[in-house]
Amino acid sequence: MSSTRIDSTITAESTTLANPNNDDEPMFVVRVLLQRKCETMVSVAGGPQDLPVDEWQIAQHSAVVEIPSQLVTQPESCLVYLAYMISSFVFPCDSLSNYVASRIASFAGNLSRRGCFGFFLLAQVRVVEEIVDEVDINDDDDDDDHVDESNGAACASS
Repeated sequence: MSSTRIDSTITAESTTLANPNNDDEPMFVVRVLLQRKCETMVSVAGGPQDLPVDEWQIAQHSAVVEIPSQLVTQPESCLVYLAYMISSFVFPCDSLSNYVASRIASFAGNLSRRGCFGFFLLAQVRVVEEIVDEVDINDDDDDDDHVDESNGAACASS
């Protein structure tokens, strides 16, 4: 059995960076860091949680995107722009690029409403494919391994 999990963290730092062509216009910069990993887990039937066995990194990509200042205050336009930019640089999958773009656009909109002149935003996204092998340690079909427990004492005479 396998499944895919997406972990994302978005952090931002308010800056006073201005557009080099216009000092009155702020700069909104986003760095997207994508890491693809694969994890192998073992699931014990009836056990409380899966146990990690192995993990390895498949790929890592990074892209820097500048959001035009007029888009930061327009969430829908910002989302479309970011989804396009992110899919062309980092994510070939439309649903994943839309997911990341919507998170970034929402975060960017909140920052601009708080009055940030500009910001540097870091979006770290981990796509983890989990492969789970299920193990049943209570196999009742094998009668050869049957064990009886005795609560009493045994006495042997000769």
